[in-house]
Amino acid sequence: MQLKIAGAIAVLCLVVASLAVAGCTTSQYSSTPTPAATTPTAANNAVSDPTAQINTAFAQQGVIVTPFTKGSADGYVTYTGTVKDGSDRLTTEQHNITYILCPTREDALAQVKTQSANAATLGYVHQGSLNETLYWFGYKGDLSDNNGPKVMINACEPDQMCEVGLNHYTGVSFDSFVVCVDYYNGGM
Repeated sequence: MQLKIAGAIAVLCLVVASLAVAGCTTSQYSSTPTPAATTPTAANNAVSDPTAQINTAFAQQGVIVTPFTKGSADGYVTYTGTVKDGSDRLTTEQHNITYILCPTREDALAQVKTQSANAATLGYVHQGSLNETLYWFGYKGDLSDNNGPKVMINACEPDQMCEVGLNHYTGVSFDSFVVCVDYYNGGM
């Protein structure tokens, strides 16, 4: 009888030991906190080469005239394409969009300044008193001509969806800071 009890205790110890090694048991007095379940965020949607994702996101919002392609300019990775608003808009506009990926905040701020200066050189006039460090919006020529060419330049933080034009979002976030440069017509 004592042999049967000793055998049962030995088997029970082996089962508990194997479960502990396999990670199937936990102590309610563990000093290591259990990580909470996370909800999907924009960071989870960020991809290393989002070209196809950008094209798909814009195709769902309007008609892509020229698909986005990956390139580079001044040492920065860029994504460039042309989008025309779809028939669900009263005013259709064609957007010539370039995303400039910047490794640091300082690079993004410098790119907003550079792109704003480029727009001013092309005859775009800054409109409003918005924060020119992060966002720059301008009309070409006369500020009263709302149907004329426009430019919108804005900096976005990593894993943030950037706005282009007025109230368009790509639905794509980037792993780095990004500057979006959108030259578009006033259209009709």
